[in-house]
Amino acid sequence: MFKALASEEAAHRIDAEMRSAPDFDFWKSVGLQVTDLDHELGPQEEAIHSNLSDRIPGVRPSNRAFITFLNIQRIEAARDILRGISPENGTPTLEDGRSIARMVNHFTGRGGWKESDLIPEARWVASATRESGLMIWSPKLLLSRFQVLFGESIIRSTPAARRVIMKQYAKSMIATSAMLGLLALAGYEIGTDPESPNWMKVKVGDTTIDPLAGLSQDVVLLSRLMFGEKTTFKGKRVPLDGKGFNDDRMGVVMKFLRSKLGPVPGAVVDVLKGKNYKGDEVTPGTIAAGFAPMSPVGFYQALVHEGVPRGTALGILSMLGVGVKTNDD
Repeated sequence: MFKALASEEAAHRIDAEMRSAPDFDFWKSVGLQVTDLDHELGPQEEAIHSNLSDRIPGVRPSNRAFITFLNIQRIEAARDILRGISPENGTPTLEDGRSIARMVNHFTGRGGWKESDLIPEARWVASATRESGLMIWSPKLLLSRFQVLFGESIIRSTPAARRVIMKQYAKSMIATSAMLGLLALAGYEIGTDPESPNWMKVKVGDTTIDPLAGLSQDVVLLSRLMFGEKTTFKGKRVPLDGKGFNDDRMGVVMKFLRSKLGPVPGAVVDVLKGKNYKGDEVTPGTIAAGFAPMSPVGFYQALVHEGVPRGTALGILSMLGVGVKTNDD
């Protein structure tokens, strides 16, 4: 990853080595998503939404490093899971490969469906997902979080692949629980209320880390809809009854979707409403922040607020796809 960050030539060399591997064509044939380094302008799902942003100093290297890292992780994860299929089940089949590729895609933010995956009456969903990139920031990432939560890759997998996919789910949950437990023992504050926006997030100084890569937001949404109440940032529990200034369930869903808007539609809605989805007053600064690439901004804010040693560590986490948000208050 760091070689790709430092040199475009190194990134292309790594990419070429990955594509020349004997099993690369197999993984492409079963649907494993691999992003081209020289992608053309279009609905992009990785890191930064517009090729125009590559002209901002530091953005293109960051984007290049993230894409290289994620491509390698997808290939290596798929290989590792495939090796876990027990020999007693015979030689892994193409369907086993498709099941594993689907699981890896979902866990790395490439959700959605093909037309062939859906019944005829629902095939419009696949095309709607592709077109929604004009409005929604990374719709495939948004869908993938729900697909991971509901275990779609387990439900739709072959019996042989299902066993190893379930093991991967168990490993992920155990590793995350152990990490959060150790951080709690070390004295870091961790949100435990599933109706709070801070659920399963780690507070480090003025910075909040989301180790669940966006899954926590979806769990919070589903929890609020299920129980009919929410917890605010200040810890106040509020019923979703629609009375006074309180939201109802539909209001919670609309705020969630509004937070997923792309920079341009998001800015338009903010200007028309006079406030952003968090309720903050709209200013030129808040509008500009919506267009700023997330990883470099997260790195810079962490350095400013947490100092060089801790800020560098947090910045690297941000570049690896971990949610890192610094409170400017």
